[in-house]
Amino acid sequence: MTDDLATLRLLEQLIASPPVTPDDAGCQGLVTARRAPLGFACETLVCGPDDFRVTNLWAVHSGGMVWDNGNGHFPATTWQVSNIHAGTGALNVISGAVVVDCNFRFSTDSTPDQLKARLEAVLQRHGLDHQLAWTLGGSPFLTRPGTPSAAPGNAIETECGIRPVQSATSETTGDTTGDTSDGRCIAPFCEQVVEFGPINATIHQIDDCVRGADIAPLTNIDRRTLEALLT
Repeated sequence: MTDDLATLRLLEQLIASPPVTPDDAGCQGLVTARRAPLGFACETLVCGPDDFRVTNLWAVHSGGMVWDNGNGHFPATTWQVSNIHAGTGALNVISGAVVVDCNFRFSTDSTPDQLKARLEAVLQRHGLDHQLAWTLGGSPFLTRPGTPSAAPGNAIETECGIRPVQSATSETTGDTTGDTSDGRCIAPFCEQVVEFGPINATIHQIDDCVRGADIAPLTNIDRRTLEALLT
């Protein structure tokens, strides 16, 4: 048990350690894409105290269940359990059922109906008495290069002197990690969807904030983008 605790403490320290360079320049996205064909699903972990946050990856092997292999724009589809609940809270009562909340983070290589059918087949194969209730939070979408997607890039380069790289949306790292995008809500009604905003290293965290110095450049970039699209 002592050895296990020591290993766990070492693992915690490694996860919380900063990368070699402040900006990984897309390395985490590359690692995620390379591990997907091997059956690994990578999740982004934000660790550390408020004044020293680092982003690392947590890789989980599918155990032989590969939903798809992803593609050049999306990592492989993963199935994740977010909550398990059983029993009444009493220590001497045998629970009659277990409720499992789970979700698919799926790529454009799979459809909701395909994933539903495959999960149903797994449950039936193991002879489980079950009921499934599905909610589609949003479908993956892909914006291919074009005039609308080029306009923000040109505006950013003019204003900041930096040429942005278009990639699959990630709310925490900016690379192809398959995080949820609010653009999914309007993608069915738009030919192209482009998301752009200030640096969001603290997004969804208790100290969610942006730098005041980023507001003026952001305003100018938005203005240049609108001018390019409307003239």
